[in-house]
Amino acid sequence: MMVTILASQKSAIPPVLAVHNGIVHRVHFKPGMGLYVWVISKDGYVEIYQEGFVNDTDIYVKKGQKIKRGQKIGRLTGSHLHLGITKTNKHYINKHGDPCGNWWKNDGTWLNPMKIISTDINKK
Repeated sequence: MMVTILASQKSAIPPVLAVHNGIVHRVHFKPGMGLYVWVISKDGYVEIYQEGFVNDTDIYVKKGQKIKRGQKIGRLTGSHLHLGITKTNKHYINKHGDPCGNWWKNDGTWLNPMKIISTDINKK
């Protein structure tokens, strides 16, 4: 399950904010996914922010960087952003090492991002 965030044509370029603390595992371009930011958290969650970045300069974080919830990780220059969240397991990694395995089917690999975000916000 993924959440799609649409950009408004009337507003300024919105920032893309981290939804969970973690470490940037990869910033990469893959055909079909576009530019993406892959974050892995200590508690086992994995966040994938994809298709919202037109250029690599629209992404403010680098591999190995620690990020905190609410931190600007980039700016939304595409028409929309996909946010996918899963728990770390090999089922979300495809044979090329990209975080898009099983993205086309609802087999429990991908979690409801809104539930994870709400739970995390309520902890603070």
